[in-house]
Amino acid sequence: MPHTIYIKPFKNENELIIFLKSKKLPINDEQKARKLLKDISYYRFKSYMHPFKDINKEFDGSVSFEDIEQLYRFDDELRDILFSIIGRLEIKIRSKLNYAITKFTNNPFWYLDENLFNNKQSHNKILLTISNSFLNSKADYVKHYQDNYVNDKNNIFKHLPPFWIVAEIIMFGELLNIYKNLEKNQFNSTAVNILDELAKEFGALHISEFNKWIILITAIRNDCAHHSRLWNNTYFAPRGLVNPIYRLTIRPLNSNRIYAFFTILHIMSKKLKLDNVDVYSIITSLMSKYPIFDSQKSLSGFPINWDTDPF
Repeated sequence: MPHTIYIKPFKNENELIIFLKSKKLPINDEQKARKLLKDISYYRFKSYMHPFKDINKEFDGSVSFEDIEQLYRFDDELRDILFSIIGRLEIKIRSKLNYAITKFTNNPFWYLDENLFNNKQSHNKILLTISNSFLNSKADYVKHYQDNYVNDKNNIFKHLPPFWIVAEIIMFGELLNIYKNLEKNQFNSTAVNILDELAKEFGALHISEFNKWIILITAIRNDCAHHSRLWNNTYFAPRGLVNPIYRLTIRPLNSNRIYAFFTILHIMSKKLKLDNVDVYSIITSLMSKYPIFDSQKSLSGFPINWDTDPF
């Protein structure tokens, strides 16, 4: 398919005001709107406008510029809250993996053993990534290890440290690769599987489900870090969240929206007993502060009567 030359011109804040008014968007405070459009990229801000446009890309008058700004502010505050909570979860995801497998193998360098991973190629990629993170780290404790120690577990990567150091320096995406590439059958103990038991500490049924949760956590974390839109964005859709006995009884409108993540976050925060984390209160407080989101919550996957779910 041939490409079209991009010819859309730059518009300053005054021209954008004229353009939005031509699209029938009510603007109550044009001076304030100009400042916002100058301070925030229009390309970023307009993604919050899309749900309120008709097929002709015009507004029906039901919302104003100021209403859409409130939706933007809601998303901004939500990112801050979730990023803080995810940071606490991330520490536990790192430390509990280290504790569970180091204890099971009695080997602080267990991640160097290719037999514990799905295949040699994936394992080698993981080690190369870890090595790069380790060699480029500026942390004092990393420098101390580099100057004083080597391991006797892997001749190619003998410069690498115990996993408890690795767990502190690798990116969260790299941690996900370790989780999903572990060979589950290598971790069978008496009547239990160590990886499944680890997953249950976070409220998941087994390691396969927990790995899916980490994929979603990683996506949300990245969007928070890059100030990307959360409220109606499309994500990986985790399965198994609806169960009348111990999970949701009311099915989400869309399982690939932020409501599914709120569900997982609720499960994990309760299981881990995270202090001062009440997902229901966080949601209802934000809905009260930003009514525009409450009126549009279906686009985030919320069922109409979500707050009557015993879960």
